Amino acid sequence: MSEKVRSAGQMTPESVPKKGPLTASRVMDGEAVVFLPGKGQVRILNKLGTAVWELVDGERTVSEIVEEICKKYDVEHEVAERDALEFLKTLQDKELVECP
Repeated sequence: MSEKVRSAGQMTPESVPKKGPLTASRVMDGEAVVFLPGKGQVRILNKLGTAVWELVDGERTVSEIVEEICKKYDVEHEVAERDALEFLKTLQDKELVECP
């Protein structure tokens, strides 16, 4: 396994994303509802987004998250990695996840 990188800012396959410290979430009917109370924002994630959200734990790399998604869903690794990175960058831009 490659060394886990905790680089600030840029999300890469080696990054170890974690949920933002000011977020709260709950999964209901298979979809995550993510709150950012300080900004009064609520985001509802679809089932695949919820699967990624639940794997974001500050311990797994993006590559490890992608491996789990590939095991659970019928998707090619390259596609899953591209989509996961794009999704995580979007969450990062919205301050829902961070890459310390």
